[in-house]
Amino acid sequence: MTEFKTIVGDTLRIRVALYTDETRSTPLPLAGKLLTFGAVDRNIDPTISIVKTIGDGITVVDAAQGSALILLGPGDTALVGASGGVLQYYLRVTEGVDVYTAGRGKIVIAQLVP
Repeated sequence: MTEFKTIVGDTLRIRVALYTDETRSTPLPLAGKLLTFGAVDRNIDPTISIVKTIGDGITVVDAAQGSALILLGPGDTALVGASGGVLQYYLRVTEGVDVYTAGRGKIVIAQLVP
């Protein structure tokens, strides 16, 4: 699990590189695949939810090298409220009928003024 940190109301850019196996030796080509990023606050308010897909918050940087950029805007990180919070996230790859979870972890969003 990877943890990302940001501040309420800030932009968070998450760069990902996807591979075909755990050795990270062969990039996963992204052509013809769907990427879905989701984040939710399961502890405080499960209605706080962020979903990003290719063209809507996810940009494929290099399809052949399995590289993408996930962008959470100020409105996304502000969803947790002024006091901040922790979101649980996942990244899924869909190819035809097959779905693979490529990563998951948490995003810690701190308040602007402690």
